[in-house]
Amino acid sequence: MTRIVAFFVVLFLSLNIVHAQKLVNDYIITKQGDTIAVKLKYNWLGNIVYELPGSTKATSVREGKIKEYRWSKMDPQTFMAVVLPGDDKPTFVGLLERGQINLYELISHRYRATTRYWYANKENMPLVEIYSQNRLFGTDKQLVRHFTELINDKQAVYLAFKQQNKYNFKVIRKTIQQYNSLR
Repeated sequence: MTRIVAFFVVLFLSLNIVHAQKLVNDYIITKQGDTIAVKLKYNWLGNIVYELPGSTKATSVREGKIKEYRWSKMDPQTFMAVVLPGDDKPTFVGLLERGQINLYELISHRYRATTRYWYANKENMPLVEIYSQNRLFGTDKQLVRHFTELINDKQAVYLAFKQQNKYNFKVIRKTIQQYNSLR
């Protein structure tokens, strides 16, 4: 009988430890570079807010004060405040790939339609738009040119991309992953 009780006590403690480790997955990184574990959620207006551990006060996630946040319940999980082409202030976008080339996604919900935009940049360079679901047929040659300018310094990756003769998100992401894996 004592073995059964001991087994359940150990099981209960193990589950509590696993649960406690899951709680600290979300964080924010301030403009000053401080990383803070938080709880992220939506408020009643639909805005993203965070609470510090042990606090019930919710603070808005704002591009002017926070440069990055990770929300484990979202996909993608990491969001960064970046200045989009044609804008002068930062917007939070999803970070899909991090490396020599970073790949970002912005999902726009307007007029009952959802449109995805993909942006990329190289090591602290300005973002360029590389793909948009806005087009019904074909691809925009300027977006393809933006992308090829990012990858053309690694000839193996560039030639493999050109050989595929396809330009869709799956190909773009795979090409960026290949680029980032080479030194």
